[in-house]
Amino acid sequence: MTATDSYPDLVDSQEGVASHEGQRVFERYVLEEMVGRGSMGIVWKAHDQTLDRIVALEFLPDRIYRDAVARDDLKRETRRCLELTHPNILRIHDFLEDGDRAAIALEYLDGLNLSELLMERPSRCFQPEELSVWVTDLCAAIDYAHEAGRCMHRELRPTSLVVNSHGAVKITGFGFALSTGSSSGGTIGYMSPQRVVGELPSPSDDIYSVGATLYELLTGKPPFEGSDLSAQIQDVIPESMAERRRSFGLPESAIPPAWEETIAACLAKDPDQRPASGREIARRLGLAMQPLEESANASVKMAALDLWSRAKPALVATVSRVHQQLCSWMGPIQQHRWQIMTGVATLCAILPWFMRSLPQPPPAPRVAPAVASAPVSPAAAVAPVAPAAPAVTPPASPISESPAIPSGPPLTADQRVLAEPMAAPEAAVPVRIETIPASIPFQVLPDKVEGSNAEFQGSGVSPATLNLPQGAYRIVYSPPGKALRVTSVQVPAAGTALFQQEFPHGVVKVHCQPGRAEVICDGRSVGAAPVDLLLSPGRHEIGARWDGRAARTKTIQLADASEQSLAFEFHARSSSTRSHHARKKENNSVFAKIGRTFKNLFEN
Repeated sequence: MTATDSYPDLVDSQEGVASHEGQRVFERYVLEEMVGRGSMGIVWKAHDQTLDRIVALEFLPDRIYRDAVARDDLKRETRRCLELTHPNILRIHDFLEDGDRAAIALEYLDGLNLSELLMERPSRCFQPEELSVWVTDLCAAIDYAHEAGRCMHRELRPTSLVVNSHGAVKITGFGFALSTGSSSGGTIGYMSPQRVVGELPSPSDDIYSVGATLYELLTGKPPFEGSDLSAQIQDVIPESMAERRRSFGLPESAIPPAWEETIAACLAKDPDQRPASGREIARRLGLAMQPLEESANASVKMAALDLWSRAKPALVATVSRVHQQLCSWMGPIQQHRWQIMTGVATLCAILPWFMRSLPQPPPAPRVAPAVASAPVSPAAAVAPVAPAAPAVTPPASPISESPAIPSGPPLTADQRVLAEPMAAPEAAVPVRIETIPASIPFQVLPDKVEGSNAEFQGSGVSPATLNLPQGAYRIVYSPPGKALRVTSVQVPAAGTALFQQEFPHGVVKVHCQPGRAEVICDGRSVGAAPVDLLLSPGRHEIGARWDGRAARTKTIQLADASEQSLAFEFHARSSSTRSHHARKKENNSVFAKIGRTFKNLFEN
């Protein structure tokens, strides 16, 4: 099945030039896979052959491309968004057109948006502690766009927030709400009352959208639903999140008062009553945020590299060709790397012997130490010297004490470095990471990740112990078949640390007769019966093995917060009975006795 077969409605609605996998467009991009629809049109995953990277191409619908005014507005917005280089804002690379079509080249994200992650959760809502890291990054990105980039989003909602494979949130669609032909420039359910009536956009509109987005993520529904949303947004105050969660059968106590009050302030009808900035939102929620200057400076290298690549396309192409040539040279080296390593090791082994076999230069004569002498009087200085006397070495100048002569040659620079005491490495603290249920893969990243290329500090499968230096980290849990979960932790300077995380799970009680049989769950031995297994919801293969016999297995379907019981019974091996292999009964007839007598005589 091709990508276009998977999205027939998208292809029909594009109203433009048909595209297919493997097609080369805009003279440098090869289409690989259709990934869905963006805020304007169909989005394709593509390979940039010039820079050898994966990008996303969002194609403009034909109605927008043929509209000169809309196309010029979009170009202008694209130029403005090129300046946004924050690590939590989706990067925009270029505006492309070739006469038949137009597209925007974007950073490719390998993740799900928060609306999709919300639908994967059994309760259809997040907990505040699960959102704290993402909210901090969201607030920092909003402030950066408003102050450093002088740009407003105007269409912020859960579908425009994407979590990549590293657990970092990215804001997509910055600045394009007014370029898609929408008169209001946004999705009405997340628009402020001022935008609903058509007032000019302002930063307070994005603050309102942040509040509406968090309201939905914490309750499962946006603040307003039903008919006549415009009137509700202007006149109705939404119920508290605790009341909304109670109506859905969720625990309202899970919403801290600070979150309740801050989100209600974001949804205020009067823009003057809303938080003035993203930093103010983070402060009210009790979240620490990086200063704007540091956040902006962290993006300078990204912006410089992008501007350089666009300003010097010929040089970029040359660098790309050189890179490809180097890769072609490295191929044979990689193919014969073991022979090369063997030759280098042999050379290193014989080199010392070869150096010792070379003729050594004669040792330099050792100079005797100078002996201090008393001062010479003027009369003695002019005394005649006998002509037959041999030449005498002039005495050394009088000094109070002769310096000590070193016992060997002076140290080289490398030897001096090795002789210096080494600084003690930063102490690491044992960190224990546990989950309920166990066997959840995780990765540990340094907090405040700038972009998606941050180095891992460690990874494993829970429960596990890592050694980490003091500092702030984020743990990205990857439960199989479920959404990523990110938590922010602080490792102390000394002692030990324990971080636990609970996921949706059920209980399976396994009993065996006789007891102490080995229990196997999903192909892994989990101990001896009886045992209670905490497992994630879904399908599981559970079995038991006893006395070397083949395992008996059962398949179960486990639901969240449910409990099941399994029993396995094994019968003891019965004692061997007499069979055809058993020894026959001894024959005591007369002829048999005579035969045995003769047999014994001949054998003896």
